[in-house]
Amino acid sequence: MKTAFTRPGSSNDVAISNVVQSTVKGPSSSEDRIHGAKPVLQSNTEMVLEEEASSVGSRTSGYRSFPENLEVLCVLGDGDVTQGLRLATENRLRELGNRDYVNRIAVLPDVHWKPRMETPSSIAVESGSYVVPDVTSVALNDCMSVIRTQWHKDELEPQWMEVFFRQLNRCAAPHRGAMTPYSPSVEDLASFLFEGAAAAVRRYGMPDHWLDSIENQGQSAFHHVSSRDLHRIVPWLMRTCRVFRSEFGLNYRGNHFVEVQYVSDIVDPELAKQWQLFPGQVVIMSHLGPGPFTGNLLHLYSKRQKQSTLRRILRAGWKMPWHLGRRSDAKRAERWQAFVNPQRFQGFCLDSAIGNELACAIHFGTNCGFAYQVASHRALLDAMDHSAKERSMSRPEPELLWCVSHNHITRETVTQDPVVIARHNAARAYEGQPTVIAGSYDVPSCLGVGMDGGSRLLRSYDHGFGALIDQSTHASHRSTGFEKALIYYMKRDQHGTLKRIVHRPKRPCKEIVDQALQVLESERITRRVCHMEPLATMHN
Repeated sequence: MKTAFTRPGSSNDVAISNVVQSTVKGPSSSEDRIHGAKPVLQSNTEMVLEEEASSVGSRTSGYRSFPENLEVLCVLGDGDVTQGLRLATENRLRELGNRDYVNRIAVLPDVHWKPRMETPSSIAVESGSYVVPDVTSVALNDCMSVIRTQWHKDELEPQWMEVFFRQLNRCAAPHRGAMTPYSPSVEDLASFLFEGAAAAVRRYGMPDHWLDSIENQGQSAFHHVSSRDLHRIVPWLMRTCRVFRSEFGLNYRGNHFVEVQYVSDIVDPELAKQWQLFPGQVVIMSHLGPGPFTGNLLHLYSKRQKQSTLRRILRAGWKMPWHLGRRSDAKRAERWQAFVNPQRFQGFCLDSAIGNELACAIHFGTNCGFAYQVASHRALLDAMDHSAKERSMSRPEPELLWCVSHNHITRETVTQDPVVIARHNAARAYEGQPTVIAGSYDVPSCLGVGMDGGSRLLRSYDHGFGALIDQSTHASHRSTGFEKALIYYMKRDQHGTLKRIVHRPKRPCKEIVDQALQVLESERITRRVCHMEPLATMHN
């Protein structure tokens, strides 16, 4: 089998084996349907030899060799964007690509590797009828949302930002186990798991057409589930304990954020008018995970590096009795191998008992993630209404423009038959629908539209250009002569306490962002409609 990963700006797929001969072999075809081979550890000598081979490969195949101290994974080429993969990233992709069930790995312009993750970000993996759970994060349905308003940026006073952010944080959970006004009841949660965003739209009083602006109308299309599946896949404790319904809709920790932006640089006036966008229009972008339920459920059905020692111990103490004691069509030994002690990049056939259970878990987790996004939309609308009344402003008349996941496992038809596709920090482009590519707190984001191509890259695009932006600004240093960006750091409590406001100069990154967008456009994945300039960003 020839497994390929794709470099932007290249006219052909490049076989992983053509870059460097891999020392890791995948499972043989004679193995059982539960696959996975433990990777061969390399000695220091092998690593040095492989690094030399990588340098040779970079000269012959278009790859660039990297200095040892270069921490970013993408570099600027002469006049275009080139794909640079550090040795460790390249090795990990080859290891994944050598699995018999992995048919294609698409590597996107912003590829980079976050600490303690199993795979690099900005990739999409097609694996036929097999599920490979650790290709993505456990936070399935990490989403980007854009809500447009009828406000113009000149209507916003500096005091409005603080009122808006304070109101959001008054409703947020002060600690991990606390409920929010948007936390579901036990009955609500059950309906979320089966219906996804549709149940959340009813629960939070959103208009029915809200669903039309959510990917797949806010419901997992991965698997068909029943009430029996709910009881055999989701522990009773997770279905009833309030801690798994806590923090609902308002957890903007880490790299998650809510950002006030305005429309700028309209590239496609006709489509912008169709989407009711105008220059200077205020829009709200949010980047939010799926909440504690989904993350904990997927931790129960996989083994991940990114967790503290204490949580690893606690989860192991819960996992073993759950998987070995519950009713299942799979044998106990199979459940142990699959869920308690799996090998890296172990694949599970959807026709097997283990594959069916994993598919059910993904389905429930994905649906809960969509419901979590709708809860956050309700919270944003409520905060906008509150701040408008307090500042005597006109009503915002908000409408959801698009909500799309960039961390998911789903089934799609790329050419003929439906196949399993996993995207890690990459989103699906739908022809004629919006695409959302985040910039940064000091770099404009891009709103685009899906095009009719991109099958070579599994119709995928980067959810943001953070690594490219950081690398570009590290190389050129920050500019002090540009407009300032505002970052509000809030404390989650009943007072909506403002901890501090940080003023930072905006970074001159238009060139690198435009080049990356041109790469995606040349593949007919997405094209630009407009940019969205940040006014203020909030973390809590």
